[in-house]
Amino acid sequence: MSVRTAVLVSGGGTNLQALLDANLQHGKIAFVLSNRKAAYALERARARGVETAVLSNVMEPDPVRRDEKPKAPGIPLDPAIMQA
Repeated sequence: MSVRTAVLVSGGGTNLQALLDANLQHGKIAFVLSNRKAAYALERARARGVETAVLSNVMEPDPVRRDEKPKAPGIPLDPAIMQA
C-alpha cells in the first residue's frame, strides 16, 4: 500500500529535501504546505513536481492572534491528491 503524505514547511526545506531524496518504500510526498510564500522548501517541492500551497495571512492578519489559535487551512484541496 502506498501512503501519500503532505509536508508542512516554513523555511529552507532541508528536512523536506531529505524526504524527497529518500527512496520511500511505502509512500511519497504528495503535497507541501507553507506559511511563508518565500520559503525555499516550496521551490524544492516544485522542482520534484510536488503540488504546493501557501497559507495566507489574510486568514488572520494579526500575527499575535494568528500564533495563538489553531490553524485550519481555508484552501481548497483536491481529495485526489491524497488518494492512492
